[in-house]
Order: sequence, then C-alpha cells, then structure tokens
Amino acid sequence: MKRYKTHYPRRNLLAVPYSVRPDRIERGLRILRALRHSLSAAAPLPRPQQKEFDFIAAKRA
Repeated sequence: MKRYKTHYPRRNLLAVPYSVRPDRIERGLRILRALRHSLSAAAPLPRPQQKEFDFIAAKRA
C-alpha cells in the first residue's frame, strides 16, 4: 500500500544541526550582529518616482 507524505518541511527556515558547538554559535551571533549593524548604518535607497511618459514626443525623436 502506498503511503503519502502529509507533512512537508518548512522551506523558509534554516536547518540547524543539533550538536552545534558553542564557539560556532557565538561566531554566528557576531556575524548576525555585524550584518544588522551594517544594514542599519547604510543609507536608505531612494524610492523610485512615478512619472508620465510622453509617447508622442518619443516617436518624433
């Protein structure tokens, strides 16, 4: 008799092994802190502006 898998793994979570050494955890936390700090220090990107395009003038050129 065929059995179908009813539970699928969540794809948006990272798989973390059970036996993670504490020094690796600390290193990962340091990396995440540095990444968060660099993202907060970066200047925000300018938002794109909408504007109308004059198709008639573009065809003449």
